[in-house]
Amino acid sequence: PSFIKSLTQNGVQVDEVIGIEWGALTAAFYTLNGKPHEAEWKLYKLAKKDLDAGFIRSSLNKAVPTSQLRKFMKTNLGSRSADKTQIGFNCPTLNLKSASVAWNNKMPLWQKVESCLASPPKFEPSGSEIPALFVLKQLSAHLKRSGYGVIIFANVLNDVKSLKINSDWASRAYWAEVQRHIWQSKPLFTDVIEINTEKYGLFDFDAKNGLKQVGEKAGRDA
Repeated sequence: PSFIKSLTQNGVQVDEVIGIEWGALTAAFYTLNGKPHEAEWKLYKLAKKDLDAGFIRSSLNKAVPTSQLRKFMKTNLGSRSADKTQIGFNCPTLNLKSASVAWNNKMPLWQKVESCLASPPKFEPSGSEIPALFVLKQLSAHLKRSGYGVIIFANVLNDVKSLKINSDWASRAYWAEVQRHIWQSKPLFTDVIEINTEKYGLFDFDAKNGLKQVGEKAGRDA
């Protein structure tokens, strides 16, 4: 949210945000009311106390359901439909049964986000859908068809080597393919902003100020 806040403070109008994987959580909190300060405040309320021990243990190669975040998301996102946000929102998902990509927004925002968070290997889906990570071409085409002339891709997956998955070769191969897909897709966007999060781990709840500074700097530079 700090990245978007910095963009808006510098006069950039944001019309739609598509979030992939955990980017969907940030996108949802911002697009709900279009208030970056409020989104930042609500997201930073997420703390270890909102998660049980099983969620934290996911860092030890134990997949856990994203439904453990359901109470937090319901409380802070409310009952708004995903297609009724103040600013356009979406997050594509891949259905594991049909192998089809879904953009459906006719559901509660918290439920849509929950299905967009469940990336393997750390998280298991609440249903049959996981984030659609290989759809950047379709994503760019969708935004261009909608008439947007400037499309920015904010990349926080800086270095797959920083992921502690050396003992899980299937996961390492999966995330290497994700990174390769990002590299190949960069020409599809007006600009690609690299947000350097290498210093921070998934459960660094005490690193909020550092992440805030990283996001704001990326927005100012952009």
